[in-house]
Amino acid sequence: MDSPEKTPTTVRLKVLLRERHWQTHRTFTAEYDKAARKIDPVLVGAGPSRAQLHRWTSGELKGLPYPDHCRVLEKMFPGWTAAQLFEPAAEEEEGQAAEPGPEPPAPAEATRRAPADPAAGTWGDSIRGHIVELSIRLDIDIAPDGWARLVNRHELLNLSDTPLTRVSRELWFENTRGPLAITPTDDCERRMMIRRLHDTANLAKFACQISPPLQPGESAVLAFSCEDGQFVDDHYWRQGISRHVRQFTMRVRQRGAGHLLNCSAIEEHPDGAEHSADAGLIWDYEDGDAVITLTREYLRPNQAITLRWDVPR
Repeated sequence: MDSPEKTPTTVRLKVLLRERHWQTHRTFTAEYDKAARKIDPVLVGAGPSRAQLHRWTSGELKGLPYPDHCRVLEKMFPGWTAAQLFEPAAEEEEGQAAEPGPEPPAPAEATRRAPADPAAGTWGDSIRGHIVELSIRLDIDIAPDGWARLVNRHELLNLSDTPLTRVSRELWFENTRGPLAITPTDDCERRMMIRRLHDTANLAKFACQISPPLQPGESAVLAFSCEDGQFVDDHYWRQGISRHVRQFTMRVRQRGAGHLLNCSAIEEHPDGAEHSADAGLIWDYEDGDAVITLTREYLRPNQAITLRWDVPR
């Protein structure tokens, strides 16, 4: 009996991503932004969401993406047209795509991590002329007694017409043991100095002064750590959003917690409306620690993200 004919289902884009080890969403987004910056800085941060990237690589897409996406893809893969990137791969190319490696998110996960803003398609237009946060990553490591170490990492892109010399920040903790200790970390891509603007018992307002200034069209990573803050009774973190943010990730490790009693996230909008952000929330347990990760995308100025969790006392 004849075996059923094999129909190619792997698109060439998927093969090329695997060849370059760009198949994870985070890596793809970084490479997309590098290419976009060379074409038009306004396109930086306007790459596909996890759900969109899954559709691109799974063969589900009918036709081609929007023209701006096609321009960036052709810059990422010189010698290939957008139409060729979405064609079925030849058998020898499929063999390369079958090599072991991380898969794009399954549809359920891709849906779970879809952009927070339903108007994400207009995000690229709204960032013109502004300082943009391509990514914010906030890591909070909490000891069993509640004392915490926070690391805040920002990737900034200057789409304005003036150099950026400083970035204002503030931090608040329920309890402290004196002024919060705030220091630049080694992964800063600029020289950075912390200028204290205002300190109270629980609050620190400060500016990250950078050298050399971030010129129009340039991007750089700025990062700092904070110690001497403690979580006592209220286990929550509220992050205000002052700029356009492409991707926001918060990761909390509560050491020795054993398990969580409750965990939830809220996204506040500029008009005061609040919506659940649980769709971007994942928690797990590692060696007796509770680990929480919250991811949101396409955030805008005057929004805020609040993560709350409860652990056994």
